[in-house]
Amino acid sequence: MAEGNSKAFFIAEWLVLAIVLFATISFQPDQDDIEEVEYQSSKITGTVELSTRSAMNSLGLDDFKIGPLATVDLVSNPVISKDCLDCQFPVSGINVHGSVIITELIDQDDRLGRVEANLNLTYLREINSQDLIFREWLIFDWDAGELSSHLEIQIIHDPPRWSPDSDSHAAYISTDNGLKTRSGPEILIQTLTENKTSINGCLPDSFLCRASTSDVNLISSSTIIEQPLSVTHPQTWSEYNISQTGSTPNETLSIRDLFELEQEIPRAKSWCTSINEPAENSKSWKVSYSKTTISPLSSWLYALSIPTNSFTPSGEIWTETEFTDFSCSTLTNTDGNMNIGIYFK
Repeated sequence: MAEGNSKAFFIAEWLVLAIVLFATISFQPDQDDIEEVEYQSSKITGTVELSTRSAMNSLGLDDFKIGPLATVDLVSNPVISKDCLDCQFPVSGINVHGSVIITELIDQDDRLGRVEANLNLTYLREINSQDLIFREWLIFDWDAGELSSHLEIQIIHDPPRWSPDSDSHAAYISTDNGLKTRSGPEILIQTLTENKTSINGCLPDSFLCRASTSDVNLISSSTIIEQPLSVTHPQTWSEYNISQTGSTPNETLSIRDLFELEQEIPRAKSWCTSINEPAENSKSWKVSYSKTTISPLSSWLYALSIPTNSFTPSGEIWTETEFTDFSCSTLTNTDGNMNIGIYFK
C-alpha cells in the first residue's frame, strides 16, 4: 500500500518543471474588485538538478541516469478564458512558458547528451466570488522532439470546493534567513528586493537534499501589467460509446494506483476530448475507495505564490481507453457523470 501511495497520481506530483518552475504570481479572487487589482507578470530563471528518478521519468528521461541539470528561462502571466461555453462563473489562472535546456544527460552506455525543450503550461479554474471552485484545468505541453508529451486534466467539483486565498501557510516558519518549510522538502524563500525573490529547495523525494545545497535554485522577478492575458479554453470533453475490448491499457501515468480497484465491469460509455477514431484497448473497474488526498507540491506552490489545492478524488468507476496516439482516463459516478478526465498524448 505504501508503495502504491508513493506512486499515486504520478503526473500531478511530478509535473516537476511544470509546477516547481512556476513563477511568482497571485490569483485574483474577487472579480468585483478588478479595478483595484495589480496583475503581475513574472520572469523566472535558474536551475533544477533532476536528482530523483521520478523527476527524470516525468520528463520522458526514463533511459537516462539521474542528476542532469535543467536550466530554465520562463515567463509567467495571469490569464483569463472568455470562451467557455458552459461556465457559470469567471475562468482565470496562470500560464507559464519558456525554454528548458537539460544538460549533463548520461544514458545507460555513459554517452553524454542534452535536451532543448519548450514548456507551456496553463492552469485554469472556474471560481465564484465566494472562493468556491467548480472546475479546474491543467494543460501541460512539453515540446522536446521525440521526448514530447501533452497532458490535459479536468477536475469537476460537485459540490464545489472552497479554496480561500491566504497570505499565510502553516507549512512555513519565519527565520532570520527567510521563510522555511517546517517539514517535508526543505524550501527557503528570501526576498531580495521589492520585486525579486530567490527560492531554493529540494524536490519532494530527494531525501539527502538540504536547502543549503539545494536541487532547485530560482530567481523570480515581477513587473506590473495592465490586465491578464486571454487564452483559448481547453478542449471540451464529450461522452462516447465504447466496448471493453483488447488488453488492459498501459499504465503510463501510474494514476491507477490512486484507487482501490475491484472487479472489471462492463461500460458502454466514457468521456474523451477526441472521439474521431475507434478505441484499441478499453477497461473499466469499480472503485472501492480513493487511497489518498492529493495535495501536489503544496509547499512549492506556496513558495511561488500559487494557491495550494488539495482534494480527495471521488467516483465509483475508473475507465482507461487507449487510442492509436493518445489515451483518455476518467473517474465517473455510476450515473456516468465525469469527476476527473485525463487526456495524454
